[in-house]
Amino acid sequence: LDKLLKGLNDAQLRAVTSSPHKVTQIIAGPGTGKTSVLTSRIAYLLINYNIEPCRIIVTTFTKKAAKEMVQRLNILIAESKLDIDISKLIIGTFHSVCVRILRQYGKFIGLNEGSFKIADERDSNDVIRNVLKNSSAELKDIRDRMCEYKKNNDAGDFEIDIHSQANTPDFENYNGYDPKKIRKKISSLKSNGQYPQDYEKNPCKSLELLIIYKLYQDSLQKLHLVDFDDLLLKCLNLLQTKQCLTYIKHVFVDEFQDTNKVQLELMYQFCGQATNDYKDNVSIVGDPDQSIYKFRNAVAQNFEYMKVHYRYTEVAIFELNQNYRSTSSILNISEKLMTKANLKQSREAKNLKSQHKENFEGVYKKLSTNLDEADFIANEISHLLALPELFDYKDFAILLRSGFHSRAIEQSLRKRNIPYNVLQGKAFWDQKEINAIINYLRAIVSDNDKLAIMRTVNLPARGIGAKSLDLLEEALDHQSDLSSVSGTVFNNLEDLIMKNHYREGKKIFSQRTIDGITEYINLIKMARMYLTNSEGSVKSNLTRMFDFIVAKAGLAELSKPIPGKDSYSAELNLEELKSQMLEFELVDQTLPDIETGNLQIDLDSSLNSIKQNSKVCLAQFLESIGLYEAQTEKDEVNSNSKNSKVVISTIHGAKGLEWPVVFVPCLTDNFFPASWATMTTFNEKSQNNSNRENDNNQEALEEERRILYVATTRAKTLLYLTSFTSHASSFTGNQEYYESRFIVELLKAHNFANNQLALNDISSVETLYKLHSKNFPKSNI
Repeated sequence: LDKLLKGLNDAQLRAVTSSPHKVTQIIAGPGTGKTSVLTSRIAYLLINYNIEPCRIIVTTFTKKAAKEMVQRLNILIAESKLDIDISKLIIGTFHSVCVRILRQYGKFIGLNEGSFKIADERDSNDVIRNVLKNSSAELKDIRDRMCEYKKNNDAGDFEIDIHSQANTPDFENYNGYDPKKIRKKISSLKSNGQYPQDYEKNPCKSLELLIIYKLYQDSLQKLHLVDFDDLLLKCLNLLQTKQCLTYIKHVFVDEFQDTNKVQLELMYQFCGQATNDYKDNVSIVGDPDQSIYKFRNAVAQNFEYMKVHYRYTEVAIFELNQNYRSTSSILNISEKLMTKANLKQSREAKNLKSQHKENFEGVYKKLSTNLDEADFIANEISHLLALPELFDYKDFAILLRSGFHSRAIEQSLRKRNIPYNVLQGKAFWDQKEINAIINYLRAIVSDNDKLAIMRTVNLPARGIGAKSLDLLEEALDHQSDLSSVSGTVFNNLEDLIMKNHYREGKKIFSQRTIDGITEYINLIKMARMYLTNSEGSVKSNLTRMFDFIVAKAGLAELSKPIPGKDSYSAELNLEELKSQMLEFELVDQTLPDIETGNLQIDLDSSLNSIKQNSKVCLAQFLESIGLYEAQTEKDEVNSNSKNSKVVISTIHGAKGLEWPVVFVPCLTDNFFPASWATMTTFNEKSQNNSNRENDNNQEALEEERRILYVATTRAKTLLYLTSFTSHASSFTGNQEYYESRFIVELLKAHNFANNQLALNDISSVETLYKLHSKNFPKSNI
């Protein structure tokens, strides 16, 4: 224990060693050692209280965070020299933990282990689009009823924006609806715990949305799919129905500020099913000031809701106040920003103390245009890089409110030959060749993945036209309705081709279409033979199968390099995915059997069995992609580049990261804060609507404030804030703007002025070297 606790400051020590038999909130401001405290507390409970790993649930915000936490725990446990198997820890994102619970115990709500697949983001969007395309009669009936209703009633509360603009592709293709808006509305309903039957009881429901929601859920069920939101909601339904987790002794939730309503309820269930001293044993770690995922339905007030829920028990609150990242000036600017927040609930001031004695004033620069702003940033980077042996390109980050703000900045960096890397989150997973190979792998591993089969049957082109594809999908749906329970999509596809069914006396498909589909079927069968070769090892089987598909389907030819851009290689992307597949670490998803009470799982023998099965390995890898690629994770392929480059990232993409020098540009009203957060909407028909919309605008504005707070607290040494008053656009020409209201507040509240310098003289430069533990080269300055 001495080694475990060594190096913790007093506040961290109190949080780590607090009794596990209570509700614990650890408020961890930026740079205060949150991850260290969380992993140390988990290790402390494992070592000091002898809690078995399989009795602890840990939820993290990303897969990467879970992996890093396991690595740290293994190091801590190894130092203790105790026989504790960290692999038995139930750790992952809320979604991955819920998948494990549903796979093990879903039978209690009719959801058997092999009876569902996870719909990724593209799957969900495609299902929505198909619903809108194929349900025109039902939707027209609803619209007619709505029009009739509006003639005699004030329908203000019933109107929801789910329609697309006229004369757009979406308007023509999807009966006037916008699939993205509808998907977002459905996700919001699910995040608040509402299935169609729940939403139907809402007096302010939209009948159009209700019908679409029902059709969407019916389609998912028919395809044996559950979407990301279903994973949480179905798990909550299971735990409210059956006491499955009575063996859990403690629950940890990381990044608590990013949880939504359903995740909060899940946490209550995770820790509330135990008996005696272990009931409601939970530790959460987070910072309400860093809640920036409202667009994903996160609830910043969950800290307060949690206190209310546990109002009849002791809630231990620990605040970490020693900052190991930033200088005091950066912390002061960030705190001043948050003290101006117009919050409904009181906010306690953070008294973060910098570990660094050296300090540099934050820089604010107001430029005439966005082009001038971009040039200023590029010039400042060049000047700082000119300091001998101090900074490298990778020490600089330019953090943007929105990705589309980067164009002018990229141009200025290129003019000065400054290498940069744009972190684009899911960019890797959005490439054509990556989408294609993933869908091929899904079709290979499952006979019943209709979406994957339909996406790959004519990829590359096999002479199957658009009309033939529509006929094929229609025929497969019809065949599925007629087939026995055991009939699969792939078997039905083979049956259709063998018999080439007739319609109105004519064969459904032309010979060219038959040949194309036959070629596809043979390709999938051959790939499956490579995958399941009994004489080959798992890795050799996966490699041969992967290479076979890439070659025969011509996937490396799907994307070509764009002239003038950095060299782009589909082959390299495919090789990267293959490496991820081969290096994927298998995890035994088994949980204790609550019917027998057997907690002593032989993970080693179970895992060894899995590792010998190529098909199971591939299926688990694909599921891991489905679980994580749609979440907000940094593009590890790019962010781990060995080449030193300036980083350009959205602020959301930079969460949890840090750099010596940070630039936050576009601090101009309607850019940052964003335009939708600064608009006030009034509805003359309903004062209630007006109040609600104004509340929403205020919440949106405070979220913008928190986003800026996250940006400023990424900086370790130097922080630059910039704005412009004129923006050049090819669409609108030059438009005039005001500097951000956040900047106006800071100029009044902080010792902060336009054109203020961080490095005023040679002594400040010398201090900069000292802070970075570098020798000051007097002869070269």
